[in-house]
Formats: sequence, C-alpha cells, structure tokens
Amino acid sequence: MRVSVNVSIEGVSVNEAFEGANEDEIVGKMKARVARELSFPLRMGLSAMSNTMFGQEVVRRYNAYKKLSLPLPADCKEFLSLAEQHGLAKIG
Repeated sequence: MRVSVNVSIEGVSVNEAFEGANEDEIVGKMKARVARELSFPLRMGLSAMSNTMFGQEVVRRYNAYKKLSLPLPADCKEFLSLAEQHGLAKIG
C-alpha cells in the first residue's frame, strides 16, 4: 500500500509518499516523519501517542486551522480515507 501526502499545517510540511503493509504501518511512518520536525518535548508527547491518536490529533489541528468540524477518525484506515477525501493524501 502506498499513500502520497501533501499538507502544510502549523509550520509542519509533508510532501512525500509512504509505503507499508497496512494503514497502521503507514500512519506510523507519517508520525515518525512529523516527529523529525518537532522540538524534543513535543516529540516526546508524539511518541506517547498511538497511531490512531496521532491521526485524531492531526484532524483536530486541521479542523482548527481550517475552521472545520470533521469527525475524529476511529482508526488509521478512517484517518487516511478522510485525508484522501479532503485532498491531503492519495491512496494507491
């Protein structure tokens, strides 16, 4: 599975493709990629999150940034699907 991401929110920009066996693995790679741009304290907080929690936090921040009220995803598959629906990712 391959997911291409192109997003810039709150000073974190990601424009690359992630590959993995499933949605959880791909979101884990996204989380690791975002962690590289964060300060040490924020990285520690991020590392404590599950991949689903990371997806939910991304949606929370996206909602605040765009003044939307998208539902929080229940799992990584839903997170990636939501990202694709809003033009932030392309699955395939």
